[in-house]
Amino acid sequence: MVSQPGAIDPRDLLAVCSTGSTVNIALLHEILGYFVRQNRDRMSIALQALESADRSQLAEVAHAVKGSAAMLGAGHLADLANRIQLEAATASPAALVAGVLAMRDEFEAVLQTLHAQYPDAF
Repeated sequence: MVSQPGAIDPRDLLAVCSTGSTVNIALLHEILGYFVRQNRDRMSIALQALESADRSQLAEVAHAVKGSAAMLGAGHLADLANRIQLEAATASPAALVAGVLAMRDEFEAVLQTLHAQYPDAF
């Protein structure tokens, strides 16, 4: 999995959406749309968890982002979410804010990459 800002490695996703050498575009678009909707919500929930100092909720949201990013091949986003998940209970509030903002920015970079590669998906 690629761990560079904004990068995705869609090989696993394309394999899931393929029968032989044919990609099911409708399924691909459905999965990408779900990824986008769910993670937009998760970014908002992460910010709310920061505001309310709910470290447990922040760890749960980061875990969900990590999993969906890994499925999509967005390694850097998965790495950032993993770091938040692991440090949610012990990191300083300032470190958590920086981590969540970095995760949000990376999610936006992934969205730009997805839109460039799959402009009709969402």
